[in-house]
Parts: sequence; structure tokens; C-alpha cells
Amino acid sequence: MEDWSSLFIFLLASFGFAFAVILKKDQIPEVLRRPLAIIALVLVLVSFGSLVVAFFTSFT
Repeated sequence: MEDWSSLFIFLLASFGFAFAVILKKDQIPEVLRRPLAIIALVLVLVSFGSLVVAFFTSFT
């Protein structure tokens, strides 16, 4: 993988979204709290998985 910029932006965006959900959890309505947390968790897991795959494929 030669261009890491899109992966880096996705990583920052997903961690930023998760951080915002954690910080503002008291202000988020009860109905949206669990779905937003699940979305943030999925985004962080996908970005971490993409980072690991990119590292492994860059060394081969």
C-alpha cells in the first residue's frame, strides 16, 4: 500500500467519532446512545483491521 493518507484519515475519523460519542454520552438521547456506540465500535474495529492488513501487505 503506497498511499496511506486515506487509511490515516479513516483512522482519525473513526477514533474521533468514538471519542465524541464517549465524551457526549450524557447529551445523546437514550434512543440513539446504543446505536451510536455500536457504530463507533464497528468503525474502530474496521479501521484497526485495515491498519493491520495494510501493515502485513506492505511488507510482502
